[in-house]
Amino acid sequence: MTRKIKLSHTEVEVKLFLEVLGVYGILALALVGIYYLEPAITGFVTVTKEFNYTDDVNLEFSESAEYTWNLANPGNLKSVKVSGKMDDQGEARVYIENNGVRHLIFDSTQLVEKESGMFGITGFAVSEDGESGVDEDSDEGEEEGEEIPINGTGMINDTIINETEIINQTAINETPIINESIEINETVINETTEKIININPDYGNNEFYDANNDGVESLDGIIDFSVKDSDFNWDVNEDKLCTRYEIYSAEGGESDFACFGNDDCCNLVDLESSRALWNESLYLSYGSYGSTTNNIVFAQVLYADYDLDTDAPYSDIAYSSWGNLTAKFLADIIEFEDICIDTCLFDSNASSYNLIVELDNTTLRIDEIKYLVEERVTNNDPILIKNIENISLMENENYTLNLSDYFDDEDEDGLVYSYNEMDNITINIENNFAYMKPDRGFTGSRFTFITASDSFGQVVSNVFKIEVISGKVSEERFEIRDSEDNKLAVFDSFGNLEIKGNLTQDILADENDFIIKDIDDSLNLVVTNPEGNLQIRGSLNKNEGVLNPGPDSFVIKNKNGEVVAYVNSTGSLFLSGTLAESISFE
Repeated sequence: MTRKIKLSHTEVEVKLFLEVLGVYGILALALVGIYYLEPAITGFVTVTKEFNYTDDVNLEFSESAEYTWNLANPGNLKSVKVSGKMDDQGEARVYIENNGVRHLIFDSTQLVEKESGMFGITGFAVSEDGESGVDEDSDEGEEEGEEIPINGTGMINDTIINETEIINQTAINETPIINESIEINETVINETTEKIININPDYGNNEFYDANNDGVESLDGIIDFSVKDSDFNWDVNEDKLCTRYEIYSAEGGESDFACFGNDDCCNLVDLESSRALWNESLYLSYGSYGSTTNNIVFAQVLYADYDLDTDAPYSDIAYSSWGNLTAKFLADIIEFEDICIDTCLFDSNASSYNLIVELDNTTLRIDEIKYLVEERVTNNDPILIKNIENISLMENENYTLNLSDYFDDEDEDGLVYSYNEMDNITINIENNFAYMKPDRGFTGSRFTFITASDSFGQVVSNVFKIEVISGKVSEERFEIRDSEDNKLAVFDSFGNLEIKGNLTQDILADENDFIIKDIDDSLNLVVTNPEGNLQIRGSLNKNEGVLNPGPDSFVIKNKNGEVVAYVNSTGSLFLSGTLAESISFE
């Protein structure tokens, strides 16, 4: 495609003009009303709010006992929950005493195993916002032409390309000889002051492995570790990264090693890569990597970019310090979280309470106490971070807007959103996302605004336009088809992408799939055959407007020669339009 197709709007309908005028009029009246009806002093208001706190108490009991719990954040106590673990035998109960009256917090006979392997209580509980409800084993929160046949070749502007199009054909040395100046087996690989890697090891967030992220599991459990939150002080090429792990057994006094990520990077520390990505989670079970009952898992992130060709050799190597976490596997234990029976709803105001623990042939560990405190505080109203841009989407397609990019609340209160209703377009708001859905067959423009409220104050966005463009504006397409001429994916001249399947996180391919690779022959983008699923190694970036692809990018242009989509060298997909999934192509 070489020429861009544009819609020409030469007239504005009277009805549309009146609609826009009406929206602005409503907004103006609302603002005038606020100005005259609100008190003369505005801004800060003292309100009653409920705050969730967690005290890490780490208490262990082998017999019945009492413990004085001094609240780290005293106040009007509204709810109390405990999390921890106990032996898979006997019985245990925990009470909290208030004014001489005992209230049951924990009773091991009422525990029910969840899908994650953790134990909880099915029944009456308190939601995070303090409202009562029924908790059915719930886990409370703590954070998107031309044809290209897949099995052959196709035409793009009369140029034949291979189904596994490689972005840059520059050859690289697949078996470099390591220079003697690089110390392979030493912790200090190649001192560098320009690049800094800050490692942030943590337990992974997979709810089925070590669900409470405390590094303790039963002998048949799995503990997951992650370094994905590590950060860099430069625009790092993640293809050059690797993470090496050392799993040290305290009982055995020995270590096993693993390396995830770039092969050459792992080779520098005399290891073979066993995972494609540097930030894939490490899953540790009892006995794997030489683990025993008590273990320490060390992790280090490395960056290695080198070419030891005799004509122009170079090396650019950086590494983080070592981070570590513990991993413990215990026999016959039950892990429980957020247990409250009579204390899901509570009402008392003291700085300390007695906990009464009753045990019968078991041991009990209380790791943390979560509690809800009601406080009088000064409230800050939500704010609008930036204006919401006008939105364009194709006929019969939906659009998702992340409202967190536009609204914020200094108090970190949960925000409730609403919008000014309009004809032909419906907005469904869930959590912090606005899902915009035009009526089937509708094209045209509508105007609206969004209001964010924290229950005590609110802020109103700018008025923005939602334009629905006819899907028949242009017949120019960049199409990916299978060997039977069925469409799997279609890029149009506006930079919108439609796919038969869905966007997935996997990056796997076989000889039947459409593939885009980088200069190191790594997969950057895959369209699977016959599912039509889209796989990208990097991130998806929609509604980007003007696109500026960097070197070694796979670029799609319209008839004007303007870039409407591209895949960059690290596998991120940029669209000037939107992505539509699960399309039934005719």
